[in-house]
Amino acid sequence: MTGFLLSFLAALITGTGARDQMTVARLTEIQGARPALLVVALTAAAVCTGASVWLAAGIITGFAPSDPILFTALLMIAAGVEVVVLRPTLQPVEPTNSLFAAFVVLLSLQLADAARLVVLAVGVGMVAPLTSGAGGFAGSALAITLGWTMPARLRSGPLVRWRLASGLLLIAGGLFMGYPALIA
Repeated sequence: MTGFLLSFLAALITGTGARDQMTVARLTEIQGARPALLVVALTAAAVCTGASVWLAAGIITGFAPSDPILFTALLMIAAGVEVVVLRPTLQPVEPTNSLFAAFVVLLSLQLADAARLVVLAVGVGMVAPLTSGAGGFAGSALAITLGWTMPARLRSGPLVRWRLASGLLLIAGGLFMGYPALIA
């Protein structure tokens, strides 16, 4: 249950103002609130979260790192760097209303984003990839749904500061967790 809650909160926090949420918000502003777009975005999130779960299970059973705490710390630092460095950019006007094109774009944005890295980190660190994946998907789904339901509100919020604070918090948490493993 702890893995679920940690992944849920981390995915929701890192997903707020993320590139995939902002892409869904922009497409919703341009095309209107199409339920099919929300289904496509949630499907992309499920596929990418599933890939993180699969990778976490493989790491746990396959080569089991000698220090899972250090591995988890490095993943948290990588997630924090992703949040701080890769910010949503202004998207050009969508030339097509294709849901497949939206799926491909969202899949590429979510494949190694901070939410999926945190799902991987929690899954490996707590040796609970399935519960971590379920929580990560739930948090991502909530963030994406918020982007779909209130796109104009996301533009006016202080998301740059929020993203910077959450990224720095992930980096600090990773350093705090990994430092004892490095000096031991």
